[in-house]
Amino acid sequence: MLSDQTSYTDEELMELYIAGEVEAFAELMRRYRRRIYSFLRTMVGNDRETAEELFQETFLRLVRVKRFGSYLRSAKFSTYLYTIARNVCIDHFRRRRGVFERSLDDETVVPLPARGSLGDDPERLLLEQEQRDLVSSLVTGLPAEQREVVYLRLRSDMPFKEIARVTGTGENTAKSRYRYAIESLSRQLTAKDVPCKGDLSTADPGGQP
Repeated sequence: MLSDQTSYTDEELMELYIAGEVEAFAELMRRYRRRIYSFLRTMVGNDRETAEELFQETFLRLVRVKRFGSYLRSAKFSTYLYTIARNVCIDHFRRRRGVFERSLDDETVVPLPARGSLGDDPERLLLEQEQRDLVSSLVTGLPAEQREVVYLRLRSDMPFKEIARVTGTGENTAKSRYRYAIESLSRQLTAKDVPCKGDLSTADPGGQP
């Protein structure tokens, strides 16, 4: 039995799980249950039932990774798990032959608009409690490749280097998609009379990588 599970890193817990400690897997699920479910729900357009199915599939794949000895130890665990979740989404959309499959697999860098108006700190505005519900609905309407980057950056506080690994793109592509998404959200918030000011074109797209 593991003692003080909270003292272990994610990577240590995964190693313990591979070694046969089932409680380590339970702790990983506890840590990531909400984040992975929220990510999946964001990616499938707020469809709870589908998100729950994909959540189960994500952790089943993690079980298979342990069973078949295919865990990539060089990767950060959170990056590894989000990559699994993203692949589960891609497989889901491929089965449905939906537009999200093409969107998620598209490696095209979206051109950035010249100017924006989300404020000196766009992330802070997006995360303010009173706007969270509105922003959540707007994020759901973004193209899939932008939606996943926004979620990973704002909700999971993931560096762009790790986002690039999860999404299988270059770091500059991840930053480009993020900034384009922020600009799109800015326009929509302004249209809904949410006060915005400043110039996004001079703002750093998310701080330190």
